[in-house]
Amino acid sequence: MNHILHEIKSGLFRFLAFAFIFLVGQYIVWQVYPYRTADVQEPIVVTNLNNEVAPGGTLGLYIEFDKFTDLTPDVSRNLICLSGNVYSVTPAQERASLPQGDGQTANSFYTVDTTAQDGDMCVFEFKNDYRVNPVRTITNKWRSEVITIKE
Repeated sequence: MNHILHEIKSGLFRFLAFAFIFLVGQYIVWQVYPYRTADVQEPIVVTNLNNEVAPGGTLGLYIEFDKFTDLTPDVSRNLICLSGNVYSVTPAQERASLPQGDGQTANSFYTVDTTAQDGDMCVFEFKNDYRVNPVRTITNKWRSEVITIKE
């Protein structure tokens, strides 16, 4: 009876040791695996005349990108200005996540915050957070050419 109890404890210990090693290994792989999410050609091209946009106006951008995953990122878009101001921009029309593929292009239009100050010089910052596995999020940031806020 004592021998059987010893075998059960020994088997349970081996199982737990292998499970622990497997979980630690999986965690390490998730942390260091070189996931490819997306690449965007920088600077993002501004299609507005003279790279100017009015407060509340429409900002046009031409984006060249390669998307390597079908994951949908959490996206934020802002105008980051030399004055220290940060303005939100919203898509002029909502669309689904950009499709997966190489050499894709997209014309995108955004509405600039109405509180943007005349004369501010800014760049459009496009930030994507990809949740690639349960323990890792990859953040990508891309910026545009310089944009001038002009009424």
